[in-house]
Amino acid sequence: MALLLWNNKMLMSLYLEQCSLTNHGSEQLAEGLSKNSTLKHLNMSNNKFDGSSMYIWATSLGKTALRTLDLSY
Repeated sequence: MALLLWNNKMLMSLYLEQCSLTNHGSEQLAEGLSKNSTLKHLNMSNNKFDGSSMYIWATSLGKTALRTLDLSY
């Protein structure tokens, strides 16, 4: 997933709500977004990751183009 986001130059919105995303998947997304300049909206609500994956999100968010991020549960 990270590699796909690094190389994607078209995707502007991604909706991954309620798809059983785990900590590992969440961390992969955060890594990929750190090198993606086009994704503006990401919805990952109602998934199975917890606070343990938030450190990588905190370090990656400043490098993204995201305008909206939904992590609600």
